[in-house]
Amino acid sequence: MNDPLVHEAAAAWSERLEVTASEDSERLRLAWRQALQRWPEAEELSEALEFMQDYGVRFAESDGRRKSLEAVLRSLLGSNEFLHVD
Repeated sequence: MNDPLVHEAAAAWSERLEVTASEDSERLRLAWRQALQRWPEAEELSEALEFMQDYGVRFAESDGRRKSLEAVLRSLLGSNEFLHVD
């Protein structure tokens, strides 16, 4: 997850989501759908939004939303559900 390729992929994905959706919740829903081929459960969406809020305060306001979304996207890319097919 710390490989530069993963960070670059998450940044590019984040940019596409920001163009596609205007709200964080919709961006996350689309990310789940694109990565895992399913919509997020209500608890997953709630936890991701809470994480984004907590993570984003570490950065300047203009960068906080983007960096927090990228962090969630990196976690999706590293998730077992993304990496393994059952």
